[in-house]
Amino acid sequence: MRALYILPLWNLINKYTSFIFKYRLLPVVYNKPYFRTTTIIKMRTYRFLILAVIMLFPAAINSGQTNLDPEFTSKFFIKAMDYGSPQIRNAADEIIKKYPGNNISQICETFDLVYLHWKYKEHNGNGEPYVRASKSILTFTGDCKDYASLMVSMFVALGGDGRLVTATNHIYPEVYIGKHMSQASLDSVVIMINKYYEAKSGYKKFMSMIHYHVDSDGAVWMNMDWQSYYPGSKFIEDKSGDKNLVIYSTGKYKEEELQELSLSF
Repeated sequence: MRALYILPLWNLINKYTSFIFKYRLLPVVYNKPYFRTTTIIKMRTYRFLILAVIMLFPAAINSGQTNLDPEFTSKFFIKAMDYGSPQIRNAADEIIKKYPGNNISQICETFDLVYLHWKYKEHNGNGEPYVRASKSILTFTGDCKDYASLMVSMFVALGGDGRLVTATNHIYPEVYIGKHMSQASLDSVVIMINKYYEAKSGYKKFMSMIHYHVDSDGAVWMNMDWQSYYPGSKFIEDKSGDKNLVIYSTGKYKEEELQELSLSF
């Protein structure tokens, strides 16, 4: 998550120090090459030290998800979620062929594909601040935002939908499973998830609870984070008390207080 705030801060630092050098220091040292070179070195050193402080002490700058700029963050993830790319389309087509017409099995297969192969690697702040899903599907390597972007991209490519939800120093994916769902419909989701994993592992009751959110339109979004080894796992603990930034695959976003819901079976 560091790249989300390092990039805009670095741009601001770069513009400010460049302004000082150009309009304050350069006229003074223009005719003194030695001092001009020394000044340039100092300015670049200051920039490096400021960035180092940002990277080493992120909590001092990013104490909660509300510090993220919603518009910037939304554009950031829309670029990462390239669900129309051949790499994502091919991976989704393989799952559709394996489980034609079975949306829950497709969701479970997608979760296993990403979760079981994922290798966590934090970005060092250099280069591009995000990794496109089309690259992540080849390496299965990255941080939470790369994991979430890939998950949602796969859900969209499967013909469904997903969204991203921010928490303090974390972001996780959710998958759309229905709208205005009755208790019986929610029960059927748990049954189908268990049937999928029973066929793969032999356990008749692989899981007994799913965790989800219901938005203001009645849409149900199931958690697909890496907190456990099955879809619908428990949400990450978030004690910030702040509103969550929710980013949809269409590029729309909103900030809202999400009520965590769960279903036991």
